[in-house]
Amino acid sequence: VQTSDQKSLDKEILENIQVKQFISDGHETIEIASRPVTRHLIGEQSLFVDAHYKDDNMHKDTELNITHSLPQSFETIMVEPDETTTEVVVDADGTKRIIVKKVRRT
Repeated sequence: VQTSDQKSLDKEILENIQVKQFISDGHETIEIASRPVTRHLIGEQSLFVDAHYKDDNMHKDTELNITHSLPQSFETIMVEPDETTTEVVVDADGTKRIIVKKVRRT
């Protein structure tokens, strides 16, 4: 007897890349995460970019979320008001480069 799980056939795997930056009390933390996500099969490649930026005198929070089909190559750059840039590059072979550049003024 052979059975087939129809539910798994109706789904596709995408990848979510998340880059978070926190600055609080003079300390800076950058978190980078990548994880698979599933969605219902729609038969086309997708690239979704979502960015959030919050800055007050004491704290700064930046979040960049990218969800994309596999395999898919792309490049995206987020430029913050303080001129910090976050660049995410994914090559066709899946290689990822995440570059955060800060402008320091003296």
